[in-house]
Amino acid sequence: MSNAMIASKFGTSVTLIEEANQELHKKRGEKGYFWALDNIVIPSPTKNLDLLSTQSENNTTSGNTESEQEANPTRVVTVNKLFQQYNDKDLTMPAFARAIIPFAAKSPDDIKAVFSKLSWTSKDNFAYALAVNAGKSTMASWDKTLLKEMSNALSTFLTTSRDQNLMQKKIVDEIIGVEIKTKASTETTNQEGNDKEILNAEARQAGIDFLENNKEAYLKGDERWESGTYNDITFNNILIVHKDKASGEHLKVYRTYSDGVYTLAGKITLTDQEYSTEKDKATLSITYCNLAATKIGMEYDAPNLQRYKNKEYNANGIFDNLKKGHYNSDTHQFKPIDYKEAEKYAAKGGLAYAIWKNPSGGSGHIATLIGGYGGDGTNTMKNLKIFQAGSTFGEMVYSSGFGGNLICDFYIWIKK
Repeated sequence: MSNAMIASKFGTSVTLIEEANQELHKKRGEKGYFWALDNIVIPSPTKNLDLLSTQSENNTTSGNTESEQEANPTRVVTVNKLFQQYNDKDLTMPAFARAIIPFAAKSPDDIKAVFSKLSWTSKDNFAYALAVNAGKSTMASWDKTLLKEMSNALSTFLTTSRDQNLMQKKIVDEIIGVEIKTKASTETTNQEGNDKEILNAEARQAGIDFLENNKEAYLKGDERWESGTYNDITFNNILIVHKDKASGEHLKVYRTYSDGVYTLAGKITLTDQEYSTEKDKATLSITYCNLAATKIGMEYDAPNLQRYKNKEYNANGIFDNLKKGHYNSDTHQFKPIDYKEAEKYAAKGGLAYAIWKNPSGGSGHIATLIGGYGGDGTNTMKNLKIFQAGSTFGEMVYSSGFGGNLICDFYIWIKK
């Protein structure tokens, strides 16, 4: 197990791990990792804990309970350190929010303390950045008192982005349990079949906002699995992006993958020579349409398309799963439908996908319908408005994402 993995696992830093285990590192040839059965010292401001961290994967400790690990004050120090970096302008607000999201579920009081330290003009920015970068599915596990703090901060009139704040506030309030009716669902209350519809335009927008805020993590590029920390933010994957219309420059992107979603941990610009060197280290050239579609669907509480039953699927695999009904449950289903009905459902706020399986076995493609027609304005498949990641990223028309001649299958997420 590497220093970086241990630091991430126990909420401390690589530097502190190295300092606390100097003798062990010497025995291991200063390689930056430990062997099985090593007694590793995990640093804490008040005491050191000897942990058999590489003996098994079940977090077994020597003389320390699980609850004591979670109460380790190192976690508080890490949040405070990140806040200090934000205060010193070493981290932007979005980067700061992304960095402390991993602490929100287990240490809500630490996050609430941040609100008390922020100026009244910054509280809504912080709440907005947390909501957009975490998303509904992640926030669902957070303490309600923290969510109420966020909801209150997003209610302010003292902002130029009140509409965006209120959109995120609705999502937070839905998780808390406040009764919210979207415009889309209100308008279709009395329509036949509405009891099966799942309409939530705000959820779709929340997913899109997340993807836009983490855009560099979803650009076409060459990746490799490498873990560590960047500006104290843990990452487990590196993406090398060639400069093009989407990025404008060569990028080295630090990302964290978890349950079918990539979150941006940081990015740096590369020179042509640095790009060539980094690209040579990559193990796979890939696009991320499947992960982008997954993220938007999860905001509707739909199943994880990309990571299903502990297996990962590309667009071709998702196509097969949808066709076989694998994502359906006793109460919900992805229903196959024609493109015109899929567009109508998306326009009302429902989740609708266009998906194509490559018959040659090469890359397929999936995108989310957002409702409406672009292009020349006619109600044709090629003019459907979609949002996607892939060779190109963002909102566009169907023909730009899939090509003018590809015929997709369409699915909507409804109750049975």
